[in-house]
Amino acid sequence: MSLIAGNLGVVQRLLDANQMKWAVCAGVAAHLYGDRRPIEDVDVVVMPGKLPDVVKLLQQQQKAVQFDGQRILWRGIKVFDDLTVRRDGSVYPFLLDDPMIARLRRMSLLGAPVTVLAPAHATHRSDHYRDPPGVKVVHFTGDLFHFREHLIASLVGRHGAEEAEVELDFTEVAD
Repeated sequence: MSLIAGNLGVVQRLLDANQMKWAVCAGVAAHLYGDRRPIEDVDVVVMPGKLPDVVKLLQQQQKAVQFDGQRILWRGIKVFDDLTVRRDGSVYPFLLDDPMIARLRRMSLLGAPVTVLAPAHATHRSDHYRDPPGVKVVHFTGDLFHFREHLIASLVGRHGAEEAEVELDFTEVAD
């Protein structure tokens, strides 16, 4: 664990010093919000197109990283700039964008002050995307207005849909 903690501190200081927008996400974000699963690695998302810049920053610090054009792997830290899910001909965008950035939080993780996605964005699991054609069912608790605005921006911005074409039905369902 101390190896990951030290490496996370290096990444945090590098990204913050270079004023890059970034956040921890996935399992480690869920951990910060109360799901006390063991931390095996740290997933970090940066702005789209910034992975080569992150590679350069790490290499300038004499860090040997693995980079395949889609993700950076470095000693327990994984850095992505696109976590979009593509399944059965459907695309579910997941990019660090302005609505997400506006809701980033600063929390302590393994001794490092990390930025973390808001709970509505924090976890991203591909098994959530198995809805009937044309229907997207989302189980959500939190800031519904923010979630609606982010969803519309995502659909309009990434799929070329007109805002008027986006039909959302927010039905409250009791557990």
